Amino acid sequence: MKEYSISNKALLLWETAALSCAAVLYCLILWIFIPGTWLWYLLLWLVGAVYILTAFLFLPLYHLSFSYRVTKRELFSHSGILFPKSRIMDRSRIAFVTLRHGPLTRLFGLSTLTVHAAGGSLSFRLLEHREAEELASFLTEDLL
Repeated sequence: MKEYSISNKALLLWETAALSCAAVLYCLILWIFIPGTWLWYLLLWLVGAVYILTAFLFLPLYHLSFSYRVTKRELFSHSGILFPKSRIMDRSRIAFVTLRHGPLTRLFGLSTLTVHAAGGSLSFRLLEHREAEELASFLTEDLL
């Protein structure tokens, strides 16, 4: 039985995205609203507060909530903070496995592994690329 979790690089990716969104919102507020008014200050403070709560509270908790476990018979996936969700897939039902990564995840060395079965699919998101390849080969060795 092997336990997998989301890489720390995923947290860095999420925090980079949150910072980019906050920067865009700040620029829009500075460009659209009249500087020095109460609305201008309110919006700047709201964007800053939401960014701080997101980057330093929500995203680290969200990162810690993901875990994956692979046994000889089953795949387990657990995720969620407020509404935890656990999924189980029987390994004998696996039809095929796909491994993908986009431009940003490739830059961070991360991949998403999706296991497809007759009843649905199970995604292992933001794994280290090497771990995802090992897991894909481990899951497909019985298929051949």
